[in-house]
Amino acid sequence: MESSTTWTRWGIGLALLAFAPSVAAAAGNVGVRYGWSDVGSEIIDNIGDLGGTNLIGLQASFDLLTLLEVEVAGEYVSESFGFTEGLIGGVEAAGDGDWEDLALYATGHLNVLTLPMLPVTGYVGGGLNVHWIDLKIENAVGPASAPPGPQDDFDDAVKEVAGESSETGWHVVGGLRLSFLGSPLSIFAEGRWADGFEDDGAPETKSAYLGVTLGL
Repeated sequence: MESSTTWTRWGIGLALLAFAPSVAAAAGNVGVRYGWSDVGSEIIDNIGDLGGTNLIGLQASFDLLTLLEVEVAGEYVSESFGFTEGLIGGVEAAGDGDWEDLALYATGHLNVLTLPMLPVTGYVGGGLNVHWIDLKIENAVGPASAPPGPQDDFDDAVKEVAGESSETGWHVVGGLRLSFLGSPLSIFAEGRWADGFEDDGAPETKSAYLGVTLGL
């Protein structure tokens, strides 16, 4: 079952990657984004949510219909953290961690509000995402009061929790875009809620970011 799930995750990821060059080649708009993301998932059992961190990314998009835009965006998020009561292999442990997430988002935007006098466009949308996550755990130790056991067992448990993984999920977005008359530049502010398809899928995140787009 686990093998099948892993292949499904990689399959979705490869499909999105295969789609990305086509979007970039036909893109009517390219740009950058920067903002904040709150990771509402436990990276290690019993340490609580990872919390807020910065995100940086790139996006490429094109107009599919009059009111519909398709966008592919890549984002990078990282966060260092410490823990004192985490559970690793059923043993309470302390240590330091470093979490990195390289994510790809494929999103459809539907324009729902247009104010040509400003000009401002409001939109909503949603889509699929895939995450390549790398979790590093350093200086992990169990409490002195823990019953004695083979150190190798604890080290193996740390290695099982840490490492690289690929996860998939879905997301919804809403935003406002401000265009500048006579200029190919526009700016946008967007909010996004994302979650995984299953309990051990992509982390639940709430993100807010600003972006600049250049029309080609």
